Amino acid sequence: MSKLFLSLISIFILIIAALLVIPSFIDWSDYKIQIKDQVAKATGYQVDINGPLRMAILPYPHANLNNVAVDSADAKGPVAFKGQVENASVSLSLIPLLSGNIVVNDVTLNKPVLDIREQGDTSEANETNGVANENETSTSSSTPMVQIDNVSVTDAQITYKPLAGDAMAVTIPNLNMSADTIMGPYAFDGRIIYNDFDLNIDGETKAAYDKSVALPVAININGQAYKVNYSGIVDMSGDAPSVQGELGINAGSIKDLAAQFGVKNITIKDQSLNLTGLINGNAKAFKLENGSLNLGNAKNAMPIVFSLQPEAKKGLFKIQSLPGGGMVDMDIAIGDNQTSLKGQMQIDNVKMLTSDVLGVVEAKTFDNPQIPNRARGDIAITMAGNKISMTSSSMELAQYNIKGANIIYTTGDTPMVNASIANFEGAKLSASGTLDASQGVEISVSHPNAAQFIQVFQKDFEETAITSKPFSFNGIVLQDGDKIAVKNMTSKIGTINIDGGLSIDQSASVPSIVATIQFGNLDTQALLTGKTSKGTSNQSGVSGSVSSQKSSGASPWTRDAIDTSFLRAINLDLDAKANQLTHGTWVISNPEIDINIQNGVMDVNTIKGGLFEGNIEMSGRAEAKTEGQPLSVSSSIEATNVNLNKFVKAAMSQSKDRVVGTGGFNIDLSTNGLSSSALIYALKGDGQITTSNVIVRGIDLAKVTEAISDESLSDLATVVRGAFRSGQTEFQPINHDLTIREGTMAVDNFTLVSDTANLISNGEVSFSRWNMNVTNTVDFTNPDDLPSVEMTLKGPLNAPQQNVANDVLVSFIKNKYGAKIQNKVNELIGDKLGENNPAGAIINNLLGLPQQKKAAEPTPSPSSTSTPDAANDNAAPVEQPTTEQPQPKLEEQLIRGLFDKLGS
Repeated sequence: MSKLFLSLISIFILIIAALLVIPSFIDWSDYKIQIKDQVAKATGYQVDINGPLRMAILPYPHANLNNVAVDSADAKGPVAFKGQVENASVSLSLIPLLSGNIVVNDVTLNKPVLDIREQGDTSEANETNGVANENETSTSSSTPMVQIDNVSVTDAQITYKPLAGDAMAVTIPNLNMSADTIMGPYAFDGRIIYNDFDLNIDGETKAAYDKSVALPVAININGQAYKVNYSGIVDMSGDAPSVQGELGINAGSIKDLAAQFGVKNITIKDQSLNLTGLINGNAKAFKLENGSLNLGNAKNAMPIVFSLQPEAKKGLFKIQSLPGGGMVDMDIAIGDNQTSLKGQMQIDNVKMLTSDVLGVVEAKTFDNPQIPNRARGDIAITMAGNKISMTSSSMELAQYNIKGANIIYTTGDTPMVNASIANFEGAKLSASGTLDASQGVEISVSHPNAAQFIQVFQKDFEETAITSKPFSFNGIVLQDGDKIAVKNMTSKIGTINIDGGLSIDQSASVPSIVATIQFGNLDTQALLTGKTSKGTSNQSGVSGSVSSQKSSGASPWTRDAIDTSFLRAINLDLDAKANQLTHGTWVISNPEIDINIQNGVMDVNTIKGGLFEGNIEMSGRAEAKTEGQPLSVSSSIEATNVNLNKFVKAAMSQSKDRVVGTGGFNIDLSTNGLSSSALIYALKGDGQITTSNVIVRGIDLAKVTEAISDESLSDLATVVRGAFRSGQTEFQPINHDLTIREGTMAVDNFTLVSDTANLISNGEVSFSRWNMNVTNTVDFTNPDDLPSVEMTLKGPLNAPQQNVANDVLVSFIKNKYGAKIQNKVNELIGDKLGENNPAGAIINNLLGLPQQKKAAEPTPSPSSTSTPDAANDNAAPVEQPTTEQPQPKLEEQLIRGLFDKLGS
């Protein structure tokens, strides 16, 4: 027994030794040709083993192949391929072989390279499949069971070239697969890299492959920014494989997801995305039904329907209910190099969608009632390579109408945009450039009527002669995070040109703006109120002439609360210059403005420029740190060498030339209040006014004394009255204090001194009541016995009425010179007037002097002789002869004509 046992062991050892030694004596390369022929016969493929081929039985059957090349050669089928493997190995389990089963322990393919190209020929493949199916049916009972424990692929490079389009390259760093039988079920996991997509995949088939039965499949794909999972079936029984099952797509960050697909610096709110739905279809037709899209923590999901027919190159995409209401209904068209979506869009709550859900717009933007909160219209989107374009022939944004919108967005490291709108409520808009901090986007806006463009956003803006002109804006906008800069800005509103640049920093709660601006002719009144200033803009900035149109005389101040929110809404550093600044009747040439606004305080560091051929410089502060706080204002103003004629016309809104000369003033002002009316009522200030070479027009005091000293006395009254209506008087230089209290400037003995008289002004000029009441007294010094004459200026500041009380002077002249006039008349024509000279009575009457009493006429005594009929009561009365009235002589008519003229 022991000998038998030893014999068996010896035989077993000899067999093992043979299995280990014999393969080393076999030249396996002789089998390369047989392997090549068998593969070609079975598949039509060409296989070349260009490297060593080794096989061994122990410790388990295995083979190593090196430098193996494979080529589909002339084989028919939908694809052709060519490739090679640096080395491959196959190992089998020995024990199952003894029972007729094949268990592949391991298949390793190291550094395979495979080029696949689509050739579109499926006839032979279909025939082959048919034969295979028949053979499979007939031989299934005799086919040995093949179990694959592991197939391992490392560092694979696969290229696929479709009939149309660019080739695709896939790298497989590692892939492992196992199968219970050669037909499955399969389990796999590994890593695949396609372009910028680095994917980890794992999955399984839950049954063995059978073409007549749908195969349950589960696949998970983990990308760098998203996860995709599918659980369902794959049906291979039809002409094309089809799928039906649940699809899920999840991304923790929309920005990372967009960046994965090449869209960087996206402004959408960074939040999670979750899409689920039932997919059903094949390569010819694909549909997502019962889709549900959730963004972030949104309470309500968006129902989605999506379908695609690749062969027909069409599809559709629907969002049936947007957050806040609305829908998207788009048709999909697939071109050779692009995909297009075209259809209708309706958004019932733009704020909810863009701010709350997507986060592309700040919520406070919609605090402005002019920002549209609903949109509807047609839209077309085209995606081609790294370009996304959007067009719309007609779109409604709330009350706004948009025609001909066209936007092209190019993705990449430096995204680009090229957009235009043919008609936005009459305006034409365009934007083009790169969305980075170095080059920026050039923006252009134009409208044929500036006021109408402003009225799109501010309905009550008043159209004026200036603002009814065309409006345009051009500039380059650069954005770097929360910082926005505008450079090379050129803009025009009506006749106002604006050049320069600015920067906006929105990183803090209150945005900060730094601006350097060059204006042309700037009408600040038109900008602030919409009413064109009366100061002319064609006088090189030095004219104060105004319109001759009669003013209403109404006060411009209102009790409406002043909106001081702008003092707290921004921090501003403004450095501005202009060719001319006009506000109302005031014109400043070549002004320079340096203003800072910080935390509710505006510091006017300086506003200076030319004022009516002179110069003016202002500084001050306006403060309202909290809402509802009265506006507090203080300022200092100094003007030198000002043309007084133009200054007075501007101050009094008059067109007549009243003063000639130069002057200046300085004044410190302060006030506070909630409205413009309150500010003016609280206005107070102190200053000084100086003048030189002053000539006042409309009063000729020298002509009065000249007329009085004229012995001829011709046209005396006309001269006197005319002296207060025309002519001019030169006055000596003055230096007078100014005082303003409660919005009223007191005029206290403001004296102008001339050679023949002094003009003394008293009264008040009330800016708060928009009224003046000033009495100007003319005190004659040569001759000094003339009485004073008063002139009053009374009424609205922009339309005062002048009244001259020259009757006092005329009356004085008549009384003083009446006798002299009578003697002069008697001397000239008295001998022609007769004994009863009427000159005295006529002169006294014309001069308004007391008349001389006439001598009493003697009363006729009754006749002592009675007429014959005197006693007869019935006698007829005796008719007396009519007395003829004497006609004035020619001399009297001349005197009356003379004094009628004098008295006029």
